[in-house]
Amino acid sequence: MATKKSPKNNKTVKKHTKFDLSIDKPEQALDVIDALRSLQQDRGWLLLKQVFEGNIAILEAAILRKLDPEDGKTPLTETECDRLRDKLAYLEELLNKPNEIIARFNQKPTEIPEYDPYAKVKERKG
Repeated sequence: MATKKSPKNNKTVKKHTKFDLSIDKPEQALDVIDALRSLQQDRGWLLLKQVFEGNIAILEAAILRKLDPEDGKTPLTETECDRLRDKLAYLEELLNKPNEIIARFNQKPTEIPEYDPYAKVKERKG
């Protein structure tokens, strides 16, 4: 894995490669779906889901009222509200990610229609 020095604080930052969810066989899609459904029933995920939902509610209230979510009194600038909106969007994405991946793998691949009337006719040996 390649490393890179961060210009802001001289910390070494590891570059990660993008995770690839491409599949070659339908069985692989079923394995991914099964793993994610199993994850959704796990006590740890259910606890994290409650934490995420609580944080989402706090961020929504802070953005709506334009008050700091930490103390509930300090007014927020529009830039600070934008940062909170980014955090909110990220938490919502994280919370919905298992369902999104399951839905993607549950889709039936669309078949390309064959317009050639002779494409399915077996070739005669002669």
